[in-house]
Amino acid sequence: MGELITLGRSIGTSEAKLIDAEGRVVAFGTTTCLIMELPG
Repeated sequence: MGELITLGRSIGTSEAKLIDAEGRVVAFGTTTCLIMELPG
């Protein structure tokens, strides 16, 4: 399951959880991404 936490003009933050069959969180991660416009 992934979710966008914040989104601005140039920075985005998201998180993801891996949940097993019993509903337990077995992994969790976050990321911050730099959003850039490609030239051309």
